[in-house]
Amino acid sequence: MTERLTAYRRTVAALRREVRADPWYPRYHLAAPFGSAGDTHPIHVGGRYHLTYQHSYAPDFRAMHGPCQWGHVASADLVTWTHFPPALTSPEHGVAADRHLWSGSLIAHEGKVYAFYTIENRDVYLAVSDGEDLQGFRAYHANPVATLPPDHDDLGIPYDAERADEHLMGMRDPWVWRDRDGFCMAIGSGRRRKRGGLVLLYESSDLYAWRYRGILWSAADPEREGIYFECPCVVPLDDGRHLLSNVNHRQYMVGTIQDGRFIEEQRDFADHGHNFLVSVLTRDDAGRLFMWGWIPDKQRRTRDPDIRWAGVFTVPREFIPNREGMFDVVPAREIAALRRNHRRWTERTFTVGEVCELGILGPSVEIALAVDPGAPDDVEYRDFSCGLRIADGPFACEVTYSTADGQLRMLTPDNEYTAPVGLPAGAEVRLRVFVDASVLEVFAGDGVPMANRIYPPDPARLAYHFFVRGAPIDSKHVVTLRHLDVWDLDGIDSGEDRFTERITPTAHYVRKGRD
Repeated sequence: MTERLTAYRRTVAALRREVRADPWYPRYHLAAPFGSAGDTHPIHVGGRYHLTYQHSYAPDFRAMHGPCQWGHVASADLVTWTHFPPALTSPEHGVAADRHLWSGSLIAHEGKVYAFYTIENRDVYLAVSDGEDLQGFRAYHANPVATLPPDHDDLGIPYDAERADEHLMGMRDPWVWRDRDGFCMAIGSGRRRKRGGLVLLYESSDLYAWRYRGILWSAADPEREGIYFECPCVVPLDDGRHLLSNVNHRQYMVGTIQDGRFIEEQRDFADHGHNFLVSVLTRDDAGRLFMWGWIPDKQRRTRDPDIRWAGVFTVPREFIPNREGMFDVVPAREIAALRRNHRRWTERTFTVGEVCELGILGPSVEIALAVDPGAPDDVEYRDFSCGLRIADGPFACEVTYSTADGQLRMLTPDNEYTAPVGLPAGAEVRLRVFVDASVLEVFAGDGVPMANRIYPPDPARLAYHFFVRGAPIDSKHVVTLRHLDVWDLDGIDSGEDRFTERITPTAHYVRKGRD
């Protein structure tokens, strides 16, 4: 058995080297060492940022159709990250090896870390780690700690392929937070027959015994807000309000909780890219609010079911309160520590149709630019747009801002996304663009984010261009590129291989229902 396990771990180590050599594998965005990465469950405890996430792989190491476990990566500074053994796996927590441990949350209390999760979207389970390093979780002996309330026939139940027309969604992704009088738990669910998502509310005084309180939030418009609710995340704010994220995967709301119900006041996007899922947040000891979103590999997995890795996470994003009572979503300032090889273009004027060739910049870069759009009383101002083109030909991608409608646009070979930036007429246009092999992230203005995946044939040889467009083509309207800065960004892998310490062969997963 020891020899077999040693051989297996050698195979895993070789696979990790193969995955890191993939030209589409990111350098400064987090991804699983191999296999499929999904929903995140972050926590800051013991002076470290821990990101646990949905992680699965088949016995032949394909990135699909394996039993889901909780991967684990950690950092003390948001810059250098170490992959650790899985935090939660099925055999170590009292269930069959082919069962999914779905998403949930982590909370630290009195020197221990408590993990809450569901198995196959049925009931809520608890595992406890005696220390704050997220190693050695043990399943609670009296699991499950929360079940669906018996007096709500309208609520979902675990997915049943024979009754898929009813779309029964069960219990999803428990999220636990401290309240004035104890602890609260939000659980995602949905009404039968696709009649809208729900968030259920439970309460506890000790994190072990939970009581159903009622429905925290329900969708008023299932088509716009989703037929079920995944990964509800509730964060108490300093002003007494609460943030509830992941309405239809990409939106968050700010409001108050009154008598067990969330009353929405405002709503915005955690990300405007449709290839983005799950914004789950955590606070660090300084009170800063962070999240890592999941950017799936939808296109690639469809084209290549035998891939060995899939899914990446955004750069760490900080939610900073703004004057409107909501949040600007910006890259963590710590990312600047990864910069090297600075290049700058500054104080250059452009008319419509002009292009500045930036050359081949490398596969993992950050670009920051600021443009003075000129006088807004010029008639041509209404048609002005500026931006970056990445690569040429059929694989070209573009990021633009248009004064015609105040929209940020991201155009890739597969799709086009838009987001309102809302700059005042004549205001400086600012963009930060992060390209990392197959990852494209953009932040416009004070914090309008958009994430996507791109798959250029050779990420190391991407040519970049700054351009100005407008109509008519002979417009004399002049804009000024105040500055355009480019940095190569270093990788974030610490080089310390902890992942294989407790890695064991995964069981064959028998596909059942929705996975």
